[in-house]
Amino acid sequence: MPRKKLTPLQRALILAWHVARGFLVRSESSKIYHFAKAAYHGKRLTEKGFKRQKDAEKLGLSKKQYEILVALANGQAYTVKQLAERLEASERTIRKYLNKFAEEDIVEKDTSSRPYLYRLSRKVFEPLEEE
Repeated sequence: MPRKKLTPLQRALILAWHVARGFLVRSESSKIYHFAKAAYHGKRLTEKGFKRQKDAEKLGLSKKQYEILVALANGQAYTVKQLAERLEASERTIRKYLNKFAEEDIVEKDTSSRPYLYRLSRKVFEPLEEE
């Protein structure tokens, strides 16, 4: 059975729990174990953030813009509210970036119903289909 990926909040809570346990346990080996687990989760938290930031900078995007495009990359359509919840950002921020992407024909905005749905534009996939 595949392992479930942890959200940053879950990972931070696990990190905090291991740090607390490290201070509370008596045996030296248990202290080492819990502090090692806390260090592991701390490293995983920072790796993900730094990797996303570097990838975004290479494309000339902010980290949040990059995360929006990554979320839309699966081909599904999302509302602003769904993306805001998924990316833990404000709806205003998500809407601003989606409208910017829509102006540049990176994202399609489906206005046939409310709330509006956003998906990656077909123009984004054309270079991939030609290969």
